[in-house]
Amino acid sequence: MAKVDFYADIVETGSVLGIDANLPPDVATAALGRDYGENLFHPNYWKSFGFLEIFWEVRPEGRGYSGHHFTFQAHRLGRVPAKHIPKPIRARHGLTPFKKPLHFTDLKAELDRRGVELVETWRDEDYQRYLQPETGIQILVLISNDYYDTDELGTIPKISSSQSYYSPGRDSARQAKLLQELLSDAEPTDHQKSLQQAWQTFDDGVRADALRPAYAAIERAGAVTYLEDWQPERYAAGRDLLPSASELVADCLGELPDIRELTLTNKNLIDAAAAHRHKLEASALRDELDGWVGYRRHRALIGLPD
Repeated sequence: MAKVDFYADIVETGSVLGIDANLPPDVATAALGRDYGENLFHPNYWKSFGFLEIFWEVRPEGRGYSGHHFTFQAHRLGRVPAKHIPKPIRARHGLTPFKKPLHFTDLKAELDRRGVELVETWRDEDYQRYLQPETGIQILVLISNDYYDTDELGTIPKISSSQSYYSPGRDSARQAKLLQELLSDAEPTDHQKSLQQAWQTFDDGVRADALRPAYAAIERAGAVTYLEDWQPERYAAGRDLLPSASELVADCLGELPDIRELTLTNKNLIDAAAAHRHKLEASALRDELDGWVGYRRHRALIGLPD
């Protein structure tokens, strides 16, 4: 494979050999090997597979993990031995891509050849950032080396996934504002009343803004997960006002296709639904969810090189 393929595959697929941050740590370890460093600064947890770092949040009461993001720390290339690249990645791509950072012009040419779009997002004195709008992958390009005077201009120091559930075409600023208003407990003495008003505003806004019903299902499931995990008192007080786990899971699974296909949106639907598994009472719905979760994890592993 050409040196650029490793980078282009991340941008095009939103994953590294099929692994992304919304898959749990045990799946990442099974795919990338047990040669890793780790750190826990509760509730944050990350694993470092050489140049690849994956970040999660530890959910309360043993509910597993919420994916946050992953980062390929390309600026370390040339400074840290390439042998620290996980063996499955080396088996697929060799060591050539990891001996020094890649120039953005080379990556852009390959992405153009593949028909993969990049959009400029922001720029400061040192960096230009690009976004791949379908996968949410962000590329950082060095445009000034006043600080890192050993790095070549135009090289890529970092490639990262977007945080949590990224949806193509999503108005991130608008959704962030809606979520912030939902999670802001303006009347702490009356959790139920404040949550009822905030949820109605959030729900109406999400449904109105979503380009597809699938995106609304993901946003709604994710918001309730956050309330349950990180605002438990407010969640408990207003639980009867919120959609049930069965409703949230059914909405997510209902947006999945009859023929199994792992697009980014489908992955997010599965992951958003899986966060509510512990509250499902109907065995049929739980079994359906488990089938999709098992399929997602299996697909992340079957394509790995021997």
